[in-house]
Amino acid sequence: MCDPVSIGITTAVVGSLGAIASYQQQQQQVEYANSQAQAQASYQNQVNLFQAAQQNKQVSLANQQQMYQTFNQRQSIANQNAQTQIDYLNNAQQRNYQSLQDQLSYQVDLNKSIASQQLVNTQLELNQRATSRAIMAEQQKLNDAQAQAAFEGQRLLATSLQTQGSVLSSGRTGQSIGLIVNDAERRAGQDAAVLNRNVDIAYGDYQNNSAMAVLRQLNADADATSRLLPEPIKPITLPDIAKPIFAQLPEYGPTADYLSSPGPSATPVFASGPSPIGLIAGIGGAAIGGVNAGYNMAVMKKQL
Repeated sequence: MCDPVSIGITTAVVGSLGAIASYQQQQQQVEYANSQAQAQASYQNQVNLFQAAQQNKQVSLANQQQMYQTFNQRQSIANQNAQTQIDYLNNAQQRNYQSLQDQLSYQVDLNKSIASQQLVNTQLELNQRATSRAIMAEQQKLNDAQAQAAFEGQRLLATSLQTQGSVLSSGRTGQSIGLIVNDAERRAGQDAAVLNRNVDIAYGDYQNNSAMAVLRQLNADADATSRLLPEPIKPITLPDIAKPIFAQLPEYGPTADYLSSPGPSATPVFASGPSPIGLIAGIGGAAIGGVNAGYNMAVMKKQL
């Protein structure tokens, strides 16, 4: 029969090896489960990082599109405002140019009118002087004719008186003396009538020539006045060009925020490994089992 001690030792060893093997198996299972949990957590964190990156990429694209649209709107409105400013400057320049042209044209016409008025006034004065000289000349002719008639009248009167005195002083008597005296008076009267006729003719010439001089002046005045340029009408002041109204540039809208972190990291939940105390207890149990096996074998041997 087998030795009880050997049987007890063998039983203890076999139990201890089983306990150790069981401990190692549990330890391997725990380590595998923990490695799987670690891999799962790492994979989840990678997924979270990828999703966060994708979301940030979409946010960046949306922000860029929004900024691009706003930029295009601002550029379009800025171009419109620039064209509005150009149109305003062109209209203002055209208005100022037209106003200047009107003022220059008015000033030129006004200068021409003033010059023509001066020329007309000068011509009217010359016409008046010419008429005055012509009338004065006619008046002088009339005065000369009247003076000559007066002188000739006195000479004829003196001649008539001298003739009558000579006849009367000759000593003649009778009807012949009366005839001689009457003949002298008749010739004196004829000569006086001729002188008066000459004065009337001179006066008529004075009136006619004076009237013709005045008529010539009127015609000359009318001709001069026809060349008179009227004073131009002062140009009206052109209205000011309305100030341009510029469109307001749109402001850049708020941009979406980026994800600063992918969120809480996945933390693996590790399983606890087998306790060394259980291994020690298993080995101790194997030793006790070996002792019991040896003891039982010894009891059986005694009974036999």
